[in-house]
Amino acid sequence: MTFYVPPPGMPATMDDRHPGAWIAPCIATVITVIVAPFAFTVLMLSPMACDSCSQAGQDRFGVLFWSFAVGLLIPVALLVISWCLPWRREYLAARITLAAFAPGSLIGMLLLFIQLLDSVH
Repeated sequence: MTFYVPPPGMPATMDDRHPGAWIAPCIATVITVIVAPFAFTVLMLSPMACDSCSQAGQDRFGVLFWSFAVGLLIPVALLVISWCLPWRREYLAARITLAAFAPGSLIGMLLLFIQLLDSVH
């Protein structure tokens, strides 16, 4: 099976579709769907860590809480972009990179949130 490779400067055709373009976003989606409920649970249980905080500690916790809550949209955006890129060979590296950053950013933000939660007191 051969694929048409257009000469430089010529537009690509449907013949250069990559047959395995769905693999990286699919794997990233599965990993993210497994890790996201845990991250959300940690977020929702974290206010108990600041029950006995002073007003300044509660203010710092509020900023940390909402930063992480809004930051949970980053992996979702990365997954959506990796799925929506055209399924051509020229976008393969971008698709794999975005797909890898989706669960990686979720895990990284979760670890950072847990680490910064100790500094609120």
